Amino acid sequence: MLIEQVRVQQQYTIGAKEYLEKKIDAVSEEFDGAKEESKLSILNTYSELQDYLNSSYDASWQNLEWLDKLDVRDEDTEAEFKLLIGNELRLTSASIEYFGQQSTAISAQIASAPEADKAVCKPANSF
Repeated sequence: MLIEQVRVQQQYTIGAKEYLEKKIDAVSEEFDGAKEESKLSILNTYSELQDYLNSSYDASWQNLEWLDKLDVRDEDTEAEFKLLIGNELRLTSASIEYFGQQSTAISAQIASAPEADKAVCKPANSF
């Protein structure tokens, strides 16, 4: 009975991932065509959807762990999951690298800016 329930949960997470990936694609397209003032709101929606997608990845992993504990091997699903997570890790690594480079470039620009311009960059409640 437990194995059957894990299989039901696996089907649910597959459906959830497909749904969320379609929503993320739609939000990405909306972002590309949006005016600057709308982009932050769309980016927040994208971030929320990505968090839900990450939760579905976690659920998929837990399902595989349950099957393993029940001595049921699902090698095809495990291989697909490892490939998916590998791709996500590469994307995350590339994003971290990109944002690190952006941070370095912005820091260099701020450091070389005149003091009057730097004052504009400081938050109002800065100590």
